[in-house]
Amino acid sequence: MDTCLNRPEKSSNPSNTTTNTTFLSFLPSKLILSKTIPNPHKNPPYESRSIYLMAESGLPRDHHAIFVETYENGPSTGHLYHVKGNIQEGMIFEHRAEQPPEEIPGFCGKEKLGVVAVAEYGRVLGICEGVPVPKKQFQGAKRLYPREPLRRCQEWVAEAVDALKGEGVLIGSD
Repeated sequence: MDTCLNRPEKSSNPSNTTTNTTFLSFLPSKLILSKTIPNPHKNPPYESRSIYLMAESGLPRDHHAIFVETYENGPSTGHLYHVKGNIQEGMIFEHRAEQPPEEIPGFCGKEKLGVVAVAEYGRVLGICEGVPVPKKQFQGAKRLYPREPLRRCQEWVAEAVDALKGEGVLIGSD
């Protein structure tokens, strides 16, 4: 057995494969219900989907988006909700199916925000669409609304997350 990764032992007899569960030894024995650990990416049986704050490298600030892991196109795939554009011209809302975030060029991290129940997932789009997108805030170098704070994708994501929580769609981590 590989002691670094705790990989399952393989039997030399192909018809008698076994899985070593010693890596579960830290759990109370009554919690270990079977020696087979289900693959969460194969037809996920879960009643909820994970929601992440995702960041891509950008200037002057990183781009933020909301990623819901839906498995619609395979393991770790999902749906992305974000605004794109800039504060010189204004931004637009976009949502799309997306590959695993780690495969997106410029990916620099994700943080789990909580979960959405599968039964509530259909509401995510409408709630995100209801969050106002950042408008045009500059004309050249002149601020158009100097008394208002600047709003970019990061602020939009924070407001969308608050809206999802406020509607009871985004709930705490597992």
